[in-house]
Amino acid sequence: MKNNMYIHSTYKEILNIEDIKQYKNKIKELSSINLRRSSKFNILAIYGALKCLENTTCSKYLSIYIASEYSCTSDMLKVLLQSNIKEEFVMPYDFLNVNTNNVGFFISKALNTFGKNINITSKNLSFEKAFELAYYDLLYDESIEALIGGVDESLNNIRHHDIEHKEYKDGTSWIHLSNNKTNAIAKIISIESFPSIKELNMYLKDISYDKLSLNLYAQKFIEELLIKKEKIIKQEDEFYGTYSAGYIINLLKKESKLLHISLDERKKAYLFYFHKISNSF
Repeated sequence: MKNNMYIHSTYKEILNIEDIKQYKNKIKELSSINLRRSSKFNILAIYGALKCLENTTCSKYLSIYIASEYSCTSDMLKVLLQSNIKEEFVMPYDFLNVNTNNVGFFISKALNTFGKNINITSKNLSFEKAFELAYYDLLYDESIEALIGGVDESLNNIRHHDIEHKEYKDGTSWIHLSNNKTNAIAKIISIESFPSIKELNMYLKDISYDKLSLNLYAQKFIEELLIKKEKIIKQEDEFYGTYSAGYIINLLKKESKLLHISLDERKKAYLFYFHKISNSF
């Protein structure tokens, strides 16, 4: 079991909603992969993964972990509309595009890698659980290198959704990590999960940190957290489904000992603890 784990590169792009052709044009500058009939969700994911590894090398056995809260919303909406109209049939490629399990295949093909790929969705904590799985796969030698992404389309085209945020954007955020310290930007000290805020607060008593970030539920329950509020960093006013991915990347731009806390609506908690080791971000 290897105890040392390092982050080597990150990439985050929060985009105003654009036509899928615009995203495809971005990928053409990075790869020759044919994505003519692929979904918008796949395009966003592949673009972010390629940008994260654009200036670094990775193993051909790279493992890929894709987290998403809502996945391919535009294609799912299209299929549902087609199925509700008597005169229309669900088109084959539209049907295939609501299968989000194929995104890992396309990313592997674009990167020419052969490791495992896994899709994870888990209400409010999708990216956290993907990061945790990648962390333990590396810790117990189930993987040798990992690429973790949080990818979501905007919900603005879904009427009457019950999410409290009014303006969603398209987002693709990625973190590349391995057990190799060379050229790393940060070291992962620990990733912990807790069944309640009480257990989280007991853990917080024994660690020091210089900067802190919170997901939206942690912000909502902030008065119950035993944290140093003056150390919280202000996040950019941009939101999409797996926004914690972007929050962690923003945090990693800061100095020294870094802490991120995520909660869900039942107050289950995740804690990510990093030490910054390089300013070449």
